[in-house]
Amino acid sequence: MRIFALLVFVPLQIVFLPLAILGVLLQTYRQMIGSRRLGVSQTGIEVLGGRWTMHIFGMREDEATMGLARVLPNFSGLGMWAALQQQREGHVVLMTDADLSTNLGQCGLLVDPILNGGADAAIGSRREPTSVVVKKGVRNTRGKLFIYLWKQILPELAGIVDTQCGFKAFRAGPLRETLSDMIEMQFAFDIELLIKTGLRRRDSIRKVAIAWIDSEAESTTTDLQPYLPMLRKMVEMSR
Repeated sequence: MRIFALLVFVPLQIVFLPLAILGVLLQTYRQMIGSRRLGVSQTGIEVLGGRWTMHIFGMREDEATMGLARVLPNFSGLGMWAALQQQREGHVVLMTDADLSTNLGQCGLLVDPILNGGADAAIGSRREPTSVVVKKGVRNTRGKLFIYLWKQILPELAGIVDTQCGFKAFRAGPLRETLSDMIEMQFAFDIELLIKTGLRRRDSIRKVAIAWIDSEAESTTTDLQPYLPMLRKMVEMSR
């Protein structure tokens, strides 16, 4: 496995690392322009518009963002961790990407296999025959390459094609146990969740065809930025 990793990662890094660096620099430049225009960090832009009642901050070390976070009212105890702490039979925890590429009106598609089909997890999939996907060619090709590579590393998930769709639901009880010993807290956490869910109980994951529209402008990933670190994490998991 170590030889395979070297054969895969060394050529990829030589070819794609400059592109990844360029993508990170471009995203940083965009955030700097937006922050300078509004006078606050990018993370605070939506809050200033007064359109949200839930505020999630990827904190930047500047006075404007820190000050904004201190004065925002936070009367809610909701969130993923609060949901897990509630001892409710059949309770479902659902996660979605912030760019809302998947309309939240499809939540019922994920909840049904858990409440009525006995699944511990239901994952939105953009690769099913009945899935509806609007996505640019370059990003689509990049995703297919990533799928091919991780399938060589983690055969445990051979039955799942789309691990990175940001639209998943889990039964709260098993999820609580799974989260207790998680090792990955970055982009590859989805894959660790799926591996541990599948190992805990076989055939407990259901794939669900969804309608998905790419939100490239709102996406927090650029070019090959997350893929190489994710593949490295997968090699660690395979050990």
